[in-house]
This record gives sequence, C-alpha cells and structure tokens, in this order.
Amino acid sequence: MFRRMAHAEVDAQMRRQKQAIAAALVAAVDGWPAPEAGAWLEMSAGLVSDLKRGRVDRVSMDRLLRSAMRLGLTVHVDVRALPASPPAPPSEAPASVWRRDSAGTGVGLPASERARVSEPGRPPRSRQ
Repeated sequence: MFRRMAHAEVDAQMRRQKQAIAAALVAAVDGWPAPEAGAWLEMSAGLVSDLKRGRVDRVSMDRLLRSAMRLGLTVHVDVRALPASPPAPPSEAPASVWRRDSAGTGVGLPASERARVSEPGRPPRSRQ
C-alpha cells in the first residue's frame, strides 16, 4: 500500500527538489554575466537572478530540468513508493451517506438500518 501525502507536504517536497536543481544551475553558471547565463538557460536575466536568490516559484520543474540538460548536467530521477503509514484518526465522525431508491428503500445503509428509514409522509419504521 502507498502512503498518501497531503497537498502541503507534496508542495514542500516539490519546492525542495526545485531548489536543489536551481542550486546546481546557479553553480554551473557562477561568474557568468546574467544575460549570457539567461541565454544558456533559456530564461530571462531576471529569472536567473530569482534562481540565485532561491526563488523557484516562477519556474516549472520541466523548465529547470531542460535547463540542466542544456548545460550538460546529468539529471537522475528516482521514483519509488513511500512505505505505508497508518491512516490519521478522523477529525470528526463521518457523516451518514445514503439515498432512497425508486421504491423508497434506503440505499447505502446496512440492511439492519434500511427498515428504519422513514418514507416521505410516513413515520419511521420501527425495529422488530
């Protein structure tokens, strides 16, 4: 089973990966004039400046990878499943989800509970 990650956790991990690639790009063009570095990286001098400051929000992962390959850097991608972790306890009890079918029977409820579902205009059925 795979471990499911929250959006914030995924975003933070993507940001760290982008920052690592950006750091490698900045190191590769260290000392180059910004316009020349931008030409090689296929991005504006302002964007190169953002990368030097660690600002990676304006650059996609695809663009960073392409720039790294264009400079002759070797890129390795390692994809593997994270170990499963137990699910977090629910913050509140789950709501009951059910509907009535065309005969008025509660669908989506256990059989023992279907008889208790009231029909429009009628009182709830009692347990027997």
